[in-house]
Amino acid sequence: MRTQSQKTDLKTDREKRHTNTITMTVVPNVAAVDRHSMVAEAAYYAAERRGFEPGFELQDWLTAEHEIETISSGRD
Repeated sequence: MRTQSQKTDLKTDREKRHTNTITMTVVPNVAAVDRHSMVAEAAYYAAERRGFEPGFELQDWLTAEHEIETISSGRD
């Protein structure tokens, strides 16, 4: 039978593996339509984080494009 400390260590290891899997996901060769949708969604969430304050739409879009390009090319 495992001790509480061992159970906590196992849970922490599982959480680390899950987090690393998500962080390291690469989306190669994204179709243009899919890429556009991904950028639009990322830009929306950027706008949401800043409370949809007007005047930053282009910056949200360009930042989202950069993020999606970085993810799809596997660069950090």
